[in-house]
Amino acid sequence: GGIFLHNVVYIHHTLAFMPSILGELLFGFVLGMFSVSLHQLIKKVF
Repeated sequence: GGIFLHNVVYIHHTLAFMPSILGELLFGFVLGMFSVSLHQLIKKVF
């Protein structure tokens, strides 16, 4: 949890200095990649 939480905080701090549209696209991409990785991990476990 700690590393992931740190990454989320870092992303939010980075977004504060970016145009909102670009920031949302980047955040959505990162969130999407994380979701795909999590989904594949769950499929392997179960």
